[in-house]
Amino acid sequence: MARELYDHEKDPHENVNSAAEPEYKQDVERLSQMLKRGWRAAVPG
Repeated sequence: MARELYDHEKDPHENVNSAAEPEYKQDVERLSQMLKRGWRAAVPG
């Protein structure tokens, strides 16, 4: 599965995919779990 994660503050034009960088590992896992649960589970409240 291809994963993409961009830091819009550092890279607003999405030139560098940060998904494989170690410092973003927890973020990628958290977002992946949110997608697996479905969009309804991600809606606050």
